Amino acid sequence: MKRKLLIAVPLLLLIVLVAWFLRPKHEFLGEAYVGERTATLWSSVAQVREPLDTLHYGDRVDVVARRNDSIKVRTAAGELGWVEGRYLIEPALWQRSAKLLKQVLPMPAQARTTEVSPKRATSRSPRKRPAAIVSENAAKPLAAVAGVVPRECWR
Repeated sequence: MKRKLLIAVPLLLLIVLVAWFLRPKHEFLGEAYVGERTATLWSSVAQVREPLDTLHYGDRVDVVARRNDSIKVRTAAGELGWVEGRYLIEPALWQRSAKLLKQVLPMPAQARTTEVSPKRATSRSPRKRPAAIVSENAAKPLAAVAGVVPRECWR
């Protein structure tokens, strides 16, 4: 009986050790793109945390985990940290916006704005066809207006 235990216990430990080393080390839940001008990569989701890096608009990241409104990501440089979920864009939306931007770039500017954020960019001029709104502070169009703006919406 003791002889069987002397063989079984080390064999069991060896199997557990091999399984531990062969486990998947990197969980991958998908990919995302940074949708804000800058997003801080934090060391943890705790209140006491340190900024690790700054991510910029268009940076591609791998989603590793999610917790409430925070998402754990791995950057292209291999850095692992947490970002607020509202700063990230799904790949399908990123592809659609890139396609729209490609369509808008050759269009003439129909209005100009001094706002840099696309969320607050507005134009006072009426439009009769799709147009681009170009910021004085940015090199790229901020928004593509997909249709005609009704007169009652002008302010």
